[in-house]
Amino acid sequence: IEDMHCYVQPVPGQRRRERLRDVIDEAVGMAQESLSAAGRDPRRVSVEVGVETHIAPGVSRYHVVAAIANVVKNAIESYATGSKDFRKGKVAVSARTANTDQVEIVIADDGCGISPTDLEEIRQFIPGKTTKKNLGTGFGLPIAKRNILAHGGDLSIVSREGEGTVITIVLPLEQDQGDEP
Repeated sequence: IEDMHCYVQPVPGQRRRERLRDVIDEAVGMAQESLSAAGRDPRRVSVEVGVETHIAPGVSRYHVVAAIANVVKNAIESYATGSKDFRKGKVAVSARTANTDQVEIVIADDGCGISPTDLEEIRQFIPGKTTKKNLGTGFGLPIAKRNILAHGGDLSIVSREGEGTVITIVLPLEQDQGDEP
């Protein structure tokens, strides 16, 4: 229900410059807490964040945190060995300015990866469709894509079954309509 509610809520046009490192740290914490609240123990999967503190795009913080949290949660879940356990793994989150007016956020794992058939379906971002048998609602990536598009950005997925997944989020930098972070 919470995922459906999040998906249908409009993304406000108001933006404020936020330190991307703080936004990503909050999203990682949210993803880990979500898994723990579901009785899963994500501690075997480390999440390494490599983001410089000076990057500060103009965002609706809640919506970008939710987008990144959904992607990070999926990356952690790529190491699942069952409904509760995870094998040891590492998720890398990095960001760089792609040019003078965009930032690229890359979330990469070397987990289970996605089959070509499932990847084709996932890239449609249809809410409620999931490839996670009994573990997902199918709203995480559609929420992420919707929130990022509402910021004038984009989200893309590259994956190879058995090798891992890389999700790239691109956000414009110049949407600041508020105070400095």
